Amino acid sequence: MFFPLVLSLLHGGPVFSPSPARFLIRGPKGGALRRFLPPAALMRGLPTVKGEKTGPSSRAQKNIMKTKSNKSQSSELKSRPEQLSTDKNTAAQTEAAAKKETRILPYVNFQQRDENRALSTDSVLDLVRKWLPEVYGLAEVVGKWVWVAFPEQPAETVRGQLSQFGFHWNNSRKCWQHPCGQFRTEGSGEDPRQRYGSRFAADQVAA
Repeated sequence: MFFPLVLSLLHGGPVFSPSPARFLIRGPKGGALRRFLPPAALMRGLPTVKGEKTGPSSRAQKNIMKTKSNKSQSSELKSRPEQLSTDKNTAAQTEAAAKKETRILPYVNFQQRDENRALSTDSVLDLVRKWLPEVYGLAEVVGKWVWVAFPEQPAETVRGQLSQFGFHWNNSRKCWQHPCGQFRTEGSGEDPRQRYGSRFAADQVAA
């Protein structure tokens, strides 16, 4: 404290006393006048040290950081339901695309299929009874044709086997039909069951 006091007296400036609440001022005759000032006034007069922060206190900074963190977490929580919904939709679309890509259709020899379409009614029924016994009970003979109507959509392997035997799908009548060599290019509009009669193949065998 002695060295700064000497320098201040040599330059004629104020001299800080050991007490932070008072300082010395040189008088007109070189005397020292002692005055008392509040600490806040003294602090306003002190120069700032290089590197010292004059901004908000560390506690205020912590409060600001906590507020920003809470806002960030709140916005993140609000966006999570939308993100989950988007993820579910993306997963469902990916799964559907994978199933579509991995679908393997049954092999059908179309040359053999064309030949099978010329088979007689009894030959077609024999094929169905031998290779598709669960379908034979649904086989209906309408005139010379063989119809098969399922209560529900059959498995893809069953549809492939029917196609190989020479059956085709009639979308208007919702059934599989085999022409049994009797090909018609024009329809009369009349119900073939009433015009040609019909019977179930399984009933005839049982009789």
